[in-house]
Amino acid sequence: YHTRTIRVAVPEGLSVGLEALLFVKGQNDTTWSQYPDVGSTVRGGVADYQLRISNPGDVTMRDIVVVDILPWIGDRGVVDLSARNTEWTPVLAAPVMVPPGITVYYSESSNPERDDLTPGIPADAEAANWTDIPPSDLTLVKSIKLVFDDAILQPNDEVVIEWPMRVPNTALENK
Repeated sequence: YHTRTIRVAVPEGLSVGLEALLFVKGQNDTTWSQYPDVGSTVRGGVADYQLRISNPGDVTMRDIVVVDILPWIGDRGVVDLSARNTEWTPVLAAPVMVPPGITVYYSESSNPERDDLTPGIPADAEAANWTDIPPSDLTLVKSIKLVFDDAILQPNDEVVIEWPMRVPNTALENK
């Protein structure tokens, strides 16, 4: 195990919280789904992603960093390194659009170093070579990082970021 203790000074009676929830909406869907529910799409179709980052606490949140490793067969979680049981690999279909004060970084690594979140974990992580310029071939993007440069989340605020993903023509049916 690797244990890390983070101490935060919070005035009595206040709470600190940050929540990042990922939703998917497939080509056949009318609403967004969250794990363990799945979206419905077709081979070669669309599977859009929506990330909702919220502050359910009482303290203003600054300097937020969110990393998402796009799904691939054999992948693991970003912080919780458990297997995700991904059965096919979607690809980024367009650059990620974000509100002012947030910068998107792209990586071609499917196991990038994520020292902003978990220093030294996983041990087999590779250099991410993050860049804020997406490659001309977006199918090369394997991970994204969102950095809240000037953006802050006040208590009960939420930022919603969406980006389009494309389902490969080789995806298994009913998965």
